[in-house]
Amino acid sequence: MGEDVVHRALAAFNAGDAAAFADLFAEDAVMIDYPDKLAGTGPAQIQAYLASLFAAFPNARVALQGRIDLGARQITHERFDRGDGSPAYDAALVYTLSGPEIVRMDFVRALPGT
Repeated sequence: MGEDVVHRALAAFNAGDAAAFADLFAEDAVMIDYPDKLAGTGPAQIQAYLASLFAAFPNARVALQGRIDLGARQITHERFDRGDGSPAYDAALVYTLSGPEIVRMDFVRALPGT
């Protein structure tokens, strides 16, 4: 189940489909830009956040580099390419699931200058 949610999230991101991405989240879900920046609460805010990202970077893509399956917690290593010629970057994402929905997503990237 967790693997399916992760793959659907990646597919929605790569399609630039903010609505499909947001539909994977529970009504009270949170998306965090680690350590403490709230990117959105609930599907509507998460969709708006992703829509603005896709508007700024219409060719953005993500590739799964690795995954740890901890049941209700899925941890991924993902490589993000903004599609604008800037260098791609790696991030760890922690998906916390409740049944088929994401209830929390933490986006963790390298500190600047590292």
